[in-house]
Amino acid sequence: MIDARPILLALLGTWFLIQARRAMKKKQIKGVKDEKSSGQLGYYRILGAYLMSGIALWIFALGLFYQLYGWQGLSLSLLSLTTLGLLIWRFKQIQQWLWGRMKAAVPKIKVGKQKEKLTIDPHARNWALAAVAMFSRVKGWEYTTLAGSPPQPLQQKTARRKLTKEWDIENEEDLAETIEWLREIGHRYEFQEIIQRVGQFSQEEREVYIQEIGEGKYDLTDPDDQEEERHRVQMIFENTYNIRFLSFIAWDFLRLIDVVRMGVRADMMDEKTAWSHLLSAAQVLQSRYDSWKEMGEQFVHAREFWSIVETRKEGNMYDKALKELLRDPESPWNQLAWEMSLYKR
Repeated sequence: MIDARPILLALLGTWFLIQARRAMKKKQIKGVKDEKSSGQLGYYRILGAYLMSGIALWIFALGLFYQLYGWQGLSLSLLSLTTLGLLIWRFKQIQQWLWGRMKAAVPKIKVGKQKEKLTIDPHARNWALAAVAMFSRVKGWEYTTLAGSPPQPLQQKTARRKLTKEWDIENEEDLAETIEWLREIGHRYEFQEIIQRVGQFSQEEREVYIQEIGEGKYDLTDPDDQEEERHRVQMIFENTYNIRFLSFIAWDFLRLIDVVRMGVRADMMDEKTAWSHLLSAAQVLQSRYDSWKEMGEQFVHAREFWSIVETRKEGNMYDKALKELLRDPESPWNQLAWEMSLYKR
């Protein structure tokens, strides 16, 4: 009779490890720097608990396999559990692959139905693309096309690599989750929580906090992380760019539009869905700001609050793009009125 104890322990350990992966993924979709915020200490504790529980349960399970069945049983169980873990880990990708194979095997039947046409006001479309004109200038993309340029295989591969590297987006589902996160949560709540918490510090508490940052507390062991947190504290205390009252809407929703465009460029999203996201984000931006200038400046200021390290690398490119868009009479910001209606006519 097979002893079920090691199998149950191994399955439970696998479950904890899967929860840890999901927790890491939810942090990473915010961008490569997002997991480094000291305002999310609870996240690290939960993640550590998942990882330690999963590893400990696997060790106990393998120990029991060895006691019950020796080295042969241990080897077979390790191979079986590893295979099971990989299947569970990549279940959605396997499901998508199988579904793709099934669809490919079914012959397509033409029913004579006309392709659905987009009924998007061209002025609203241009306004939404103009909102991310700073990104287009920095990246060298066109202002007037959804994907930033005519589709090319090389550009598609590059867009996929960038989505994976910068946003941990590997497929359509990841892309949809990222867009949902930017729309509903984003960085704005985390940043406002940091501003509220640090803004209440006295001078003495501020000095103690900065000292603790230098000592590597709050999971800030990397020098870049420490520098970024110290810079945030300085911005809050000096109220740089009126940071205490910044909404960070521009930071989240301009990146949402940029991610959607990269998704289209990577052939991960159809045009109809993409335009729906873009127009929705554009309406939010227009309702929260009074001009292209205000929106652009708040994005640049939020970017510095997000990462002074990255701002030193590329911040001058965004500053230059902002100034050029405001100064150039041919730029989309000077060609399109901020108050233009973005709703169907």
